[in-house]
Amino acid sequence: MKKADIIFLKRQGIDQVTNHTLPVEHAYKVVKLRRAINDAYDAILKDEDACREAAEIKDGHAFDKELFELRNNAARTDEQEKRLNDMEAQLQRFIDLKEEMKKQDIAIEGTKTMPYDMWHKLQCENADKDLGGRKSDLLAGPVEDLLEGLLWEAPKD
Repeated sequence: MKKADIIFLKRQGIDQVTNHTLPVEHAYKVVKLRRAINDAYDAILKDEDACREAAEIKDGHAFDKELFELRNNAARTDEQEKRLNDMEAQLQRFIDLKEEMKKQDIAIEGTKTMPYDMWHKLQCENADKDLGGRKSDLLAGPVEDLLEGLLWEAPKD
């Protein structure tokens, strides 16, 4: 799995998946998956910090604030213009490093698959989740594709 896939799963709400309707032996597989995804995501956040450091951005918040102020100052001095150009280059380096990092593979450890009938039951339970006023089908589409072989397996023909 790619690091970008982990970020996608987190953004899609993998942490909000419930498993109340599954038998215990399959419900626990969801817990293990969630933990494995969270562990991988934590590792990605550390990699992102390393990208920021490699781009020589020491404090992301302070950097963003200064960049915002420089961009919104129409009456920049020559020195401020040079600083803005330098910061834009740093930001682009960070973005490029982060994009490369997201293409890297990451191992997901300790998960077990469940049979498709249990997966389908889990999908039905999570088909109409309310996420902050927005309805979402948490385990459909690309999420389902990414979790095949990791949390569920296709039925045998």
